[in-house]
Amino acid sequence: AGSFLFAALGALILLLIPSQIKTRPDQAITAATFPGILALLILGGSLLNLIRDGLRLLRREKIPFLELNLLTEVKALILLLFLVVYAVMMPLTGFIAASAIYGILMLLFFRVRTWRSYLLIIVLAGAIGSLFKYVLQVRLP
Repeated sequence: AGSFLFAALGALILLLIPSQIKTRPDQAITAATFPGILALLILGGSLLNLIRDGLRLLRREKIPFLELNLLTEVKALILLLFLVVYAVMMPLTGFIAASAIYGILMLLFFRVRTWRSYLLIIVLAGAIGSLFKYVLQVRLP
């Protein structure tokens, strides 16, 4: 089921890219190049997985069964929630503040207790934000 889902996702991304990302035909590498490559990799990996599982079925081999641990899945959902909060906070607080808060949330989630790690996250958020904004002239929220 996962391979079908990701194959459909890869195909959907490939179909949506032209309507979502405007490009000029005279450019070799455009804003659509990287997402297109990722979508092709998703689609290709899914199709290879489907072919492999299909061959196992034809040979009547046992297909490995995946057992999910609910606690692990809940932790993954919490991390996804942190990422959503980060995306919502970024336009409100700016890149540097949102990145520092997101990093601190991650350290708290993984129960990191050293104060140096928290300081490093704050300094790196400021340094990376400043590098992009002032040196590379990238507009950040």
